[in-house]
Amino acid sequence: VGTILVLVGMAAAAFIISFRPMQLQNEIKFSNDVNAIFLNLESQSFVDQRWLAQTEALNGMSIRVEVGGHPLLYTTQNQQRDAVTRYARELAASTYGWNANGKDVISPSFSFEMDGKSWYGAAGNLSYKATIMTLVVVKDRQPETTMRNRMLLGFAACIVGAALLLIAFA
Repeated sequence: VGTILVLVGMAAAAFIISFRPMQLQNEIKFSNDVNAIFLNLESQSFVDQRWLAQTEALNGMSIRVEVGGHPLLYTTQNQQRDAVTRYARELAASTYGWNANGKDVISPSFSFEMDGKSWYGAAGNLSYKATIMTLVVVKDRQPETTMRNRMLLGFAACIVGAALLLIAFA
């Protein structure tokens, strides 16, 4: 029994040690993707909606763009998308100190829960043709959660298998 407890403890530690860097890597990737979006838009003289759509599709993100307070890209066509980006915008302002009226300001990336789902979020403003362009970027963390659950299931299967072998050969 003592050996099985040690085995469980070591497997739990191995799971935590292996999952945490993957989680940090996902957080860093989201932050880098957000910075790349802002840098690209900052360097352009116009907003390329096709580029935004491709960026969303390739990175599994939703990007809400407003110019002068008016939505620019599919904002009202998808109610869930609209709700989650509005919530992320409010959260960036209320919790992370992002100023929705400031110029050239990006909030830190953050995680949040909405309707039982986990999300990454960030918001920012850019100077754009004598007005302010506001961007809110969100990304569903479901793929990360699925990966974590699969890893946990794999570790649990290894623990059960090892415990059965220990019992069988004890």
